[in-house]
Amino acid sequence: MPDTFDINSVLPEEDVQFLTDKYPNYIVRQVGAELHIVIKDFQFPENYSPEVSNLLLRLPAGYPDAAPDMFWTLPAIRLKSGSWPQNSEYQEVPGNGPGVEVYENIKWQRWSRHFCGGWIIGQHGLRSFVGTIKQELKKGI
Repeated sequence: MPDTFDINSVLPEEDVQFLTDKYPNYIVRQVGAELHIVIKDFQFPENYSPEVSNLLLRLPAGYPDAAPDMFWTLPAIRLKSGSWPQNSEYQEVPGNGPGVEVYENIKWQRWSRHFCGGWIIGQHGLRSFVGTIKQELKKGI
């Protein structure tokens, strides 16, 4: 069972301030060597459906010196056209819904989106990573 931590003890001050200011409805858990951050009610651009979803960020051991990669959503997100976004992993299971990766007994939709321009230690953090996610989502693909 994952443990819930005081965010101040596991993340840099800049990340804590960013989450507190921009996404106050979050949960942080230690899961193995990773930190899992769930931002509840994350707003997606209007070309996605639904436009609000929980966003899971998995921070690797060694973060912030190690870069995060990809993100996950629940519920699963489609384009308003009804198609699945590019480079998002899903699996339709009758009666079970979409999702491919299980964290805390919940199936999440994985989005393969990567940090643009490389991760700069000491400069990049959650603000940069969430900014990259937003830039990728604006593409609407």
